[in-house]
Amino acid sequence: MVATLVGTAATGAWLASLTGHAIEPQPWQSFALAAVACFGLGLYAATFSAARAVSRILARAELAAAGQAARTLSRWVWAVLVWSIIAHTLAVLIATAHAGPGQRALSIAIGSPQVSLALAALMAAFLAQALTLVAALWEDHKEIV
Repeated sequence: MVATLVGTAATGAWLASLTGHAIEPQPWQSFALAAVACFGLGLYAATFSAARAVSRILARAELAAAGQAARTLSRWVWAVLVWSIIAHTLAVLIATAHAGPGQRALSIAIGSPQVSLALAALMAAFLAQALTLVAALWEDHKEIV
């Protein structure tokens, strides 16, 4: 209620002054949090690049290569899922590292973003398997015709 009336930043500063904590994070905390965020962005960039590769290969109708590309995409999505869980935990540990004993936090969160990533990874794996089977059927069809 106080945060709504006064403002979140002012309330946070007031609470920090009451408990004797620093208002600003230490430089190493800022660097570590930025590194965690940048690594996650890199994983997302690699995932989108893999998705683009799947689309390009499908546009060229190279079904065997599309299956392998979809498998790679699935691996990247699984990596993003695992990193999202690890990154949240690391961020909480880093953000509360300067706090005193008994005031540090450890949080492992699995919520709807992680469930969505798991579903996307499963769909990419299913797509990879389907494209591999379609490529095999296409090769059989070409041999018959």
